[in-house]
Amino acid sequence: MADGKRAADPRPTPGAGRIPRHELRTVMPFPSGAIRVEITPPNGDAVLHGNLWDLTHDGCCVVVDGLADELVDSTCGLRLKDPASGSTLEAVALLEWCDDTIKNSFCGFRFVTPAVLPRGTFLDDYLPEQPGPPQTP
Repeated sequence: MADGKRAADPRPTPGAGRIPRHELRTVMPFPSGAIRVEITPPNGDAVLHGNLWDLTHDGCCVVVDGLADELVDSTCGLRLKDPASGSTLEAVALLEWCDDTIKNSFCGFRFVTPAVLPRGTFLDDYLPEQPGPPQTP
């Protein structure tokens, strides 16, 4: 597609080697129109901010402003916000891995609640197609 929304990125996402991904993921258009993410740690620490890097039906990678490796194996609140429409989606997700750079962290989340993103949100255009049930002839 010309807009690149559904094109899977053949480059590996940081951290992808640690926990195998079973779904095709979509790398977000970046930085214009970036989906912002607020991460609420379970321990009451300050909310972290970042941009959605890639997305599947059951998880996502967020580029966090700052370091977040101390939160690995924690369940965090996520608030995803579309800056164009102002739409938001809230979820609870387990932080499964984190790769720190000098100033940022690539953080891999697996959704807990909901376990799979619901249809009909502003994220639909960014999700890869899910295979439907087998059709009988």
